[in-house]
Amino acid sequence: MDTYTNAALGILFLGLGFTAVFLMFRIWGYPFDEVRRASSAPRWLVNVHRLVGLAYLVLYLAMMTQMVPRMLEYQVEFSTRTVAHIMLGVTIGLLLIVKLSIVRVFHHFSSAIPYLGLGLLWCTTMVVS
Repeated sequence: MDTYTNAALGILFLGLGFTAVFLMFRIWGYPFDEVRRASSAPRWLVNVHRLVGLAYLVLYLAMMTQMVPRMLEYQVEFSTRTVAHIMLGVTIGLLLIVKLSIVRVFHHFSSAIPYLGLGLLWCTTMVVS
């Protein structure tokens, strides 16, 4: 992929991150039923949040499949900017794994999910900028 395509994908990635966090805050404003373990937010709003999150994940995986082979082809020492970019990219992946693990398996840690979402947005903003 050329530089302009990567830049466009990065901006789309950042837009998806901001959209997901905005929707998360909107959903977070509705009361949460502890017994049913469900929010009283409209179902369509939750589904839009999930679709945006899925698009974020798919775009992350697509960019990683393109960038990891490029990284392995470098013949010189990484620049400081490249190291920071790699570290933020790996951190995004780790946060995604933790967040999805909590959503799917470890429900008792669900109170940490909004903070993981904010961490993802912070890392995405830093890696794109």
